Amino acid sequence: MNHQIKNWLCIGLVSLMLAIILGAFGAHMLEEKMTDTGTYQTASFYHFISAIVLLLYAILQDRYEAINLRWSFLLMGLGSVFFSGSVYLLAFRDDVPDTVVSIIGPITPVGGTLMIVSLALGIIQIMKSSHK
Repeated sequence: MNHQIKNWLCIGLVSLMLAIILGAFGAHMLEEKMTDTGTYQTASFYHFISAIVLLLYAILQDRYEAINLRWSFLLMGLGSVFFSGSVYLLAFRDDVPDTVVSIIGPITPVGGTLMIVSLALGIIQIMKSSHK
């Protein structure tokens, strides 16, 4: 296993660990402070999904060298930070200044778009791969 794959696996595992920690904190310690628990659950759900996709990309990249998933991995990671990160913050919007909310709001769809593009690029890379 090369250094890049080890890094990708560690990034995916750290992301998954953070999803578990943030999900637990949200469910047990932060719930009373939230403006909207449903928003927090949405952030947590997509955080879990994106962490699993990062791990999947690392495993596929290690297994099939003919596939180049570098951009897919990068875009999923950034998309997760933008999307889930902004949605986590929006769950506490009553405690966040309006100027911050006005900045965070537009970041959410950018993050979602990056995640979708990541998956589309992953599909393209897999389909054009010559590996059988």
